[in-house]
Order: sequence, then structure tokens, then C-alpha cells
Amino acid sequence: MMTDYLIKDIRYNNMGELFKDTLPHTEWIREQPDFDESFLFPDYIVLKEHEFIESLFRKLLYEHSHKNIAYEIKCKAILLNIFAEIIQQLFEDKNIKTNYSNFKIFYKMINYIEKNYFEKITLSDLENIAGLSGDYISRIFKEKTTYSAIEYINYYRIKKAKDLFVHEDLKISDVASMVGFDDICYFSKVFKKYEGVSPKKYCKINFSR
Repeated sequence: MMTDYLIKDIRYNNMGELFKDTLPHTEWIREQPDFDESFLFPDYIVLKEHEFIESLFRKLLYEHSHKNIAYEIKCKAILLNIFAEIIQQLFEDKNIKTNYSNFKIFYKMINYIEKNYFEKITLSDLENIAGLSGDYISRIFKEKTTYSAIEYINYYRIKKAKDLFVHEDLKISDVASMVGFDDICYFSKVFKKYEGVSPKKYCKINFSR
């Protein structure tokens, strides 16, 4: 439910984190709520006037935590008010058409990466998918994730590698190959860049092996 979607975000992130200009952690990117085909809700929003929306969120938290009579109806009404205010601010942006076009292209590329991360992916592949130059694609990724396109591909591969390390029967070289790295030395270098430790030390710390 949309209520769960918002309450989860509010519960685990303080109010200030909800109104950052950029996402500090790309893992916060999540499946988006659908409204209709003409409106694609962004992965994060930079609001010009967020004080009113903050007050609505606080009111939403109050109603949800106290659970007074008809609190569910009140929560839904507050949510609708929040969405209406956000959408109004979004459509006041003179660059709204460009922004939505970028969002659609971005998620098309994200979907491609998630389905093909174990294979070789180049900037040229993303250029063919998006119909845009490599520089513009990397600019879109920077805006949405703080990473360039290639950095995000490696980030996602390392994320999948961490999931695979749960399986004790897999060697580090096996995992590297399964997430798209032919060179285990390069895999270790990239892994340490994103995690701060080598794959071997990561496994020792987290899985005692």
C-alpha cells in the first residue's frame, strides 16, 4: 500500500534526509508508485517549498502512531494532500518535460543493467538504448545516483557479488565471474573501492571464513 511505502521511508530516515538535493545512497532507489501513463513519479524530489509538506508528514506520523478514531481515513487524506502539493510543485518546474523524459530513459537503462550486469556492458550499449551521448547519460546518472554510468554498473555488480558471498561453496573467482568481471584482480580493486575492504576480508568479517 502507498501508506506502507511512505511510512517505511519516514520510519528509517529522519525528516531532514527526506529533503536532500541528491540521494546519498543509491540503494535507496526503489520501485516507483504508478499514477497513470502520463505521470512518472521521480525517484527523489527536490522541492522549492518543503516546509508545508514537512508539516503534513509530521501530522501523518502523529495520526498513524496514535491511531485515534478514523485514523486510516485521516492518513489517506493527508497522503492525498501531500501528493497534490508535490505534483503541483513538480509541474511548476519549467523543465518538467525534460525531467520526465530523463526519468524514463534512466529507468530504462537501470532495467537493462539489472538484467545484464553479468555480461559486458559498455557506455555504447547504454547510448544505443537511450539514444543519447555518453556524456549526457553519465550526467543523468550523476544526478540520480551520484555515480557515473560506468561507476553505477560496477556498484550494482558489487552489490550482487555481496549477495552471492552468502553461498560458502562459491570461491571469490567464481563470484567475480558471475557478476561480470573477467579479471579477479580488477574485481578485488573495484570491490575495495566500494566496500572499503577486499573481497577476502569482507567474507572473513561477515561470514567468518
